[in-house]
Amino acid sequence: MSIRESKKIIVLGGGTAGWVTGATLSKNWETHRYQVVVVDTAEIPTIGVGEASIPTIYDLLNYLEISDRDLVKHCQATFKYGIQFENWSRPGERYMHGFGNMGHNLGQAEFFKIWLSTASYFKKPDLTPFIPSAVAAYSDKFSRGSKAPENTNGLFYPLSNLLYALHFDASLLARLLREKALHNGATHISKHIVKVETDENGISALIAEDGETLSADLYVDCSGMHGALNKQVLKANFDNWQAYLPCDTAIAVQTTLDKAPRLYTRSIAHAAGWRWEIQLQNRTGNGIVYCSKHMDYDTAKQHLLEGAEGEPLTTPRKIEFTTGRLSSPWMLNSVAIGLSAGFLEPLESTSIHLICAYARKLRDSIDNNELNAVGRDKFNQSWRAETEGVRDFLMVHYLCNQRDEDSFWQERKSGPRPESLAQLLDELSKTGWISPPEASIFGTDSWLEVLIGQKFFLNYEKFSMPADKAPHYIQFLQNVSYAIKNEVNKIPDSHQSILGTLRAEI
Repeated sequence: MSIRESKKIIVLGGGTAGWVTGATLSKNWETHRYQVVVVDTAEIPTIGVGEASIPTIYDLLNYLEISDRDLVKHCQATFKYGIQFENWSRPGERYMHGFGNMGHNLGQAEFFKIWLSTASYFKKPDLTPFIPSAVAAYSDKFSRGSKAPENTNGLFYPLSNLLYALHFDASLLARLLREKALHNGATHISKHIVKVETDENGISALIAEDGETLSADLYVDCSGMHGALNKQVLKANFDNWQAYLPCDTAIAVQTTLDKAPRLYTRSIAHAAGWRWEIQLQNRTGNGIVYCSKHMDYDTAKQHLLEGAEGEPLTTPRKIEFTTGRLSSPWMLNSVAIGLSAGFLEPLESTSIHLICAYARKLRDSIDNNELNAVGRDKFNQSWRAETEGVRDFLMVHYLCNQRDEDSFWQERKSGPRPESLAQLLDELSKTGWISPPEASIFGTDSWLEVLIGQKFFLNYEKFSMPADKAPHYIQFLQNVSYAIKNEVNKIPDSHQSILGTLRAEI
């Protein structure tokens, strides 16, 4: 199918995935002379818990020309510099996976290698003071950062390492994206689809309850976990990853918020999984993720409600899931995007990233006239590599725990691991360095922050430099930490003040 032959694209589903896709595909639609139709079906429920993102969300927002002001004013958005993990290594301990780079190299010497070679000289080795985004988050200081000069002459510009993302109300974001899509020229139809017809090309038509037939050249399945097109009709192969990530249930609830929102997401480990806390401007989104083999629903709900701050605004909602992904989300003339393509627990806020990234990749296929086998193969290969990278990154949070008191965590330590992850951990253990695959969303610094936070190294002696050389490098680390703290303290805006400024803008 060439772009000249393509006249219509139907996006099935009107949640976050549907409207991200609708807005992305409909931008400058007249250039390619195809129509985007979003079919919002009442029988497809919205999961409604995807309220946190990673910095790559700005790829979508910049492409669609959506500003921070738009999100703060219309989606109750707040900013985030990272994710704080509590009780993950051991009960009572915490660390932050902060966005952006850590530290500063000393000549040709990598910052982390310097830190690792001196870690044994510190009572509690910690990367947090060397991560500008983490220091800013804990200081409640918000800045979009500043660009370092092209030639730094070896000088350190800590604020150039700041990187941030967003918390938001997912239903309000979907509404904003719908407005953007309709403005771009997309069409919105609310229909109850009762039948899907197929032919040798894949999907041939959607039949609505009122008898109307909806046909297109390309279909995008954004129907949620049910997967109305690719899973249910085309019988796409699903790779079940529960052996690697065995949590299978979540409960979500919203609570009141009567204080300034934090600049980070909280992830708090418990006996059989973890719970999240996401603070918006007007409320807090809370949830608990657990393995039903180790915890029942009533216990999980009680743990969630006892741990949540504020008074409940909604009834706790149970969500059952199977961790995994479609091995080929683009089959014939139907492309699965969002939960219909797979579910990886929201531990590192990757769900919306995958929606945005693959809506854009589909758009690239259209722009490159690759609505064909070539484009399909590229799309599916990229999906497989990227989701495997996310899977492995999520797994290290579980595998590298030091908890001894709960059977769930003991099982995770000795659980199966894919060869790709085993190789990365072996590399780090032997060399003190890690090289994530090119397709990985998360770079070396992210992996190191999590692994050090999880106490991957219980003994740093193997990498320690001689005692007579250590003082020079320890002083260097102290200088880096001081520079970060000093520059962060100069940031004039608190989180609350920047939100107020954006709300007041016309």
